[in-house]
Amino acid sequence: MALSEVPRMFQVWACKQVIGVAGTNEMLARYTPNHSKKCPSCGVRVETCGHILFCEEAGRVDLLHKSVDLVDKWLKEQGTDQELRSMLMEYAHGRGGKTMSEIVGWKGGQWRRLADSMDLIGWRRFMEGVVSKDVVQIQRKVDHGGKCRISVEVWCAGLVTKLLEVTHGQWLYRNVHVHDFCTGERAMNRKEALRREIEHQIALGGEGLAEEDQYLLEINLDELQLSTGEDQVYWLMALQTARKAREIREARANGGAAERED
Repeated sequence: MALSEVPRMFQVWACKQVIGVAGTNEMLARYTPNHSKKCPSCGVRVETCGHILFCEEAGRVDLLHKSVDLVDKWLKEQGTDQELRSMLMEYAHGRGGKTMSEIVGWKGGQWRRLADSMDLIGWRRFMEGVVSKDVVQIQRKVDHGGKCRISVEVWCAGLVTKLLEVTHGQWLYRNVHVHDFCTGERAMNRKEALRREIEHQIALGGEGLAEEDQYLLEINLDELQLSTGEDQVYWLMALQTARKAREIREARANGGAAERED
């Protein structure tokens, strides 16, 4: 198997990606109420497993091209047929905007067969490690000629893994965007909820605060977006505690006064 040498979790991810059941926002929205289906990177398209590769966000596109360049470097190091390597990399860089038939042009024979099979597979599936048998047949000739540094079987398994690594890189970029503690989408949502509560507390003003706790109303809201929000959380807890403490003191005082009247 092509993925027999990669970590188990990478195998699991690859299966989910190819089948289309990986943890995209579209998938999460199926069983999470009010979960947005939009892509966290571009914020425009519904995030499906297919969109992971087709996202137009500039950083994602740049990363994909750089990742494909690494595949090209590997192909060169392994003694890949030069013309085959050039066609595969042009196809990969095309991001689905160029068919293999367009790349092959008027060439016939093995190249025409390659174009037909590659276009049937499609760009997304190719980037998910689905390699045409015609690719293997062309490289096998290089192997028989003694120019390839590894067997064609090992070469094919390596190509499949390298292509999947490009796709996995898109997932890693996406996950950093979602989960980054300071600027990720979830952190921003948490900060927004924190901001609303802070604004509510400031709107209440000194109401419910003892005189010695009035200093707690001093806070720079503009700093909230530039920090992790930890200082504001502590401040909010202190302010809420101060209001509650005065409420309890007043309740006790009123209760004691009522007892004396009785």
